Amino acid sequence: MRMKAKWLTPVLWSVAIVGAAIAAACGDGSASRSIFSVLDSTGRDSARDSVPRDTTPPPPPGHAASLDAVPASQQVAVGDSGVVRAIVRDSAGREIQVSGITFTLRDTTIVQNIGAGPDYRVFRARHVGRTLYDVRYNTLADTAVVIVVADSAPPPPPPPPPPDTVLAPRIVVSPRSQQLVVGDSGVVSATVFDSAGHPINANVAWNLDDTNSVVRVGSVSQSRVSFVAIAPGQAVLIARYRTLADTAVVIVVQSPSPPPDPVTRIIVSPKSQERIVGDSGVVSATLRDAAGRDWPGEITWESGDTSTVLHIRSIGSSWIVFDALRSATARLIAHHRDLADTAVVIVR
Repeated sequence: MRMKAKWLTPVLWSVAIVGAAIAAACGDGSASRSIFSVLDSTGRDSARDSVPRDTTPPPPPGHAASLDAVPASQQVAVGDSGVVRAIVRDSAGREIQVSGITFTLRDTTIVQNIGAGPDYRVFRARHVGRTLYDVRYNTLADTAVVIVVADSAPPPPPPPPPPDTVLAPRIVVSPRSQQLVVGDSGVVSATVFDSAGHPINANVAWNLDDTNSVVRVGSVSQSRVSFVAIAPGQAVLIARYRTLADTAVVIVVQSPSPPPDPVTRIIVSPKSQERIVGDSGVVSATLRDAAGRDWPGEITWESGDTSTVLHIRSIGSSWIVFDALRSATARLIAHHRDLADTAVVIVR
């Protein structure tokens, strides 16, 4: 039985008005959309779905989100060793352990790799220069700079003169010049040589007239004078033998006040790590001031009772490399003055 259109139209309008009222009362826009939305051929609300939305999911916790090569820059002398580490963090900033990190050394003539682990490389400086480590994990990358400087060891003393060299008789004081701080002790010695360059026993006379206000003489012998620096200034010590003479100069300065140590924190990394028996690992330490900036400084390591758990392979200025020996927990403590931080190593 068919309904007449003039009767059906009021019914449809009544249904629409009741649906809109229910949606307004419930505060739910879905009811009104179910009646008034414009649907495309697939049944979607084309007006609503046309608004762009960010559909990129955030990285799940535990997945690598950042990579840092540490230290970012370091300076070592020829012959010394160093280490470069890779620290991978997840989206929450937590350090995580991953496999597949690569280290590419750009110039092997400047430094040479001598040890490796899954997240570090140990190297030895070969020649003066500058090179880079390119550290990569998947799409993440960072760079570490290594600067190699000349060895600071003093040059060897000059060889003695040939035996047939003929030298005039002379007297020589040593050292000819020295600088002391008020309160320090010092010594000047004198040696008399014959014409063949051989030292001889001789009674040396000392002229100490210009020393009273700067140094206090402790003892005098035929070949040496010992003294204590008592005031800033310059003292002259003259050694004489017959017509021969030589002069030593002693400069005394006031003790400078040491600058305050800017370091307020020492931080080890990683704080905790797990290793399997036979694995190797590394822990590094960083010194920072109150503003969070890195500072150089002396770092010492305390391994305590870890000798049965870890074998300490090498220790550097800011890092320690170890091998896991047996299943247990070990602690490595980094110290700087009265500051300390502890790294925990769990061996499975």
